[in-house]
Amino acid sequence: MISEWEKIEKKRFAPIYLIIGTEDYIINETKKRLVAGILDREDTDFNYANFDLDETAIEQVVEEAETIPFFGDRRLIIASNPTFLTTEKTKSKIEHRTARLEDYLNVPVDYSILVFIARVEKLDERKKTDKAHKKNKRQ
Repeated sequence: MISEWEKIEKKRFAPIYLIIGTEDYIINETKKRLVAGILDREDTDFNYANFDLDETAIEQVVEEAETIPFFGDRRLIIASNPTFLTTEKTKSKIEHRTARLEDYLNVPVDYSILVFIARVEKLDERKKTDKAHKKNKRQ
């Protein structure tokens, strides 16, 4: 994680981050560094969005990521609780149609940083979205 923090400090951002784990310090520190590195204080209101995927459909998150920044260079979108990427059962009644996310993972926009925070030990590697994320990471 330290190498990713160094990249963030040098403003070398990945288009998509997937933070997996249960360590609050690492999750919070990474979020803090991303916000400080990507957004100017006055841009935060317009170019920052934080979603709980237990309450919001993934299609809305992707739509937000595809929205052009307003008064700034980049947008930061954080999506927590992506249970559709895990084997965990959800209590949410939201149905996530992940096809649009899969398309986005294959060709992310260059003006948005999309961050998924999964507070689990590991993802369900059988899911298409996990495979698309791994493919994007290698490129």
